[in-house]
Amino acid sequence: MTNPSVDAVRDEFRRNVSSVAEHLIKVFGLKYKREVEHLSAPLSRWMDFRLRYIDPQPRNVVVSDAFPKSKLPTGARTALAQMAHRFEVGRDVNPYQGRGLILRNDYSGSQTHSRTDLLWADWNITHLHLSDEPLPRDRYFSKPADFLLYCLVTPTEVAFIDVQPHPDRVGFSEPELFKTMVRCWPEYMNQFALKGFTSSAPNPTAQEIHETRESGLFRFLNVDGKLYMGPGMGITTATTPLRVTREADRVLDYIDELAEMACDPNGSIAKHERERTPVVGRNLSFGISEQGLAILDNAFSHLFILPRAAVGTEPTGMALLHDLFLPRWAQDAAIRALESPRSSHFERN
Repeated sequence: MTNPSVDAVRDEFRRNVSSVAEHLIKVFGLKYKREVEHLSAPLSRWMDFRLRYIDPQPRNVVVSDAFPKSKLPTGARTALAQMAHRFEVGRDVNPYQGRGLILRNDYSGSQTHSRTDLLWADWNITHLHLSDEPLPRDRYFSKPADFLLYCLVTPTEVAFIDVQPHPDRVGFSEPELFKTMVRCWPEYMNQFALKGFTSSAPNPTAQEIHETRESGLFRFLNVDGKLYMGPGMGITTATTPLRVTREADRVLDYIDELAEMACDPNGSIAKHERERTPVVGRNLSFGISEQGLAILDNAFSHLFILPRAAVGTEPTGMALLHDLFLPRWAQDAAIRALESPRSSHFERN
């Protein structure tokens, strides 16, 4: 048996990535109708969800000048304090994104306004339901709430922008949310300012921003004479997040690099195999093991487990792929699904 070519392994790994993404879509019970052929790649549907899902890890909470919110109803004030604590200690806040996280949006769907969360895609703002009621034992998601917390989430911090009554669809395009970010966090927002451009033009209304988004376009906003693009990186003409396209491409770039490494006779993967069994021929595939993403040599039933990023070290391409495509929370759910394959992660929680 001869060793496969890099092109053959690359093609196989890309097929495997698609299969893994489709498996993860089923594990999490994501809406996935495949109504638009060129938007139906499983990797794109999975990455839209994966990027919107807030990784449970401790974050520093900072608040805008819209706080404190002393006039909020008691229940909403209690829920706001609880939400801040969840972020600070690294608890899972995704139940408060609501069932729309899995059931309302569908990257592959025919309804353009429902392919993603357009507020997140455009301005990188996540909204959370401020419910102080305990989560039902047999359900993962909270009940819808009368008030929403708008926030900007990074790996280390969460910025509370404002709390407002639950709006209609147009209300998610309210430009005051954007102006608050510019006013309160100018250093962060400056990276999204168009250098060398000024404007005296009036800003579009919430209705105009809403209509533009649903048409697959995005607008620059004028704040104090400076033009800004949204921190969400924008929306494509297909009304999908440009960020999802970019990150899905990154996954495939890492997969291509991994295929080249797997075919390198002097590389770490080949060395790993030689330490187990002399390599006569190789039949390689890519998938999920109980320890995470792995390369399987089907000829000898050997696994090469991709590493994860270690604290205090520069992550390798393999570690970056692991954390981007299959974070630990997704890995844990995928493994649990093997034990209970008939229900989704959210149905069991």
